[in-house]
Amino acid sequence: MTNILSQEEVDALLRGISGGEIETEAEQYHEPGGIIPYDLTSQDRIIRGRMPTLEMTNEKYARTFRATLSSILRKVISVTAVSADMIKFGEFLKTLPVPTSLHLFRMDPMRGNAIFVVESKIIFTLVDIIFGGTGTESFKIEGREFTAIENNLIKKIVLNALSDLEKCWKPLIDLNITYQRAEINPQFAQIVPPTDVVVVMNFELEVEYTSGVISICIPYSMLEPIKEKLSAGFQSE
Repeated sequence: MTNILSQEEVDALLRGISGGEIETEAEQYHEPGGIIPYDLTSQDRIIRGRMPTLEMTNEKYARTFRATLSSILRKVISVTAVSADMIKFGEFLKTLPVPTSLHLFRMDPMRGNAIFVVESKIIFTLVDIIFGGTGTESFKIEGREFTAIENNLIKKIVLNALSDLEKCWKPLIDLNITYQRAEINPQFAQIVPPTDVVVVMNFELEVEYTSGVISICIPYSMLEPIKEKLSAGFQSE
């Protein structure tokens, strides 16, 4: 059976419509008040995609920090770039347990603060190695705060990590990284509103039989001035 109307059927249909015998769908009218404005400043509009230059910079940073950390500890350490993800800041904070070693820093001339995050079990392992231990012992983490000695030692490591970050980012932008402060509760490290998008770069650190993650969290708004460089091919010095 064909679905094509004959000319007679088409003529009859048109007469029925014009004469009101056949109902048609009423034209929908939307009140001006029902219009939902689109906020062009909303960070929900950000198009997520690969950032090849950032990924290659992270690989370079992993190699550089691995050499620095191995020198400090006098032990071979593995540091591997794992991922660079875009996520809302509030969602990122929910992934962090308490305590977590959070270190806020500036990346002038970019505006705002970023966070260097070190997983607790990594801190206890590194401190144990610095004091002559093997780094293989298990530690109670939940509900335990870091001691003054642990905080001082990890700050030294973080300062070296930030120095390496400054060097590795130089082909992208000439940074002056300044350490701000340390926190152990993610709720006290609010660098942007929870709905703002951040770029989280994750690195896996392995020493002896312990592995953990260190992360660098940078607000997307800070990276916007150089986003074209981050999305382009790698640029050497």
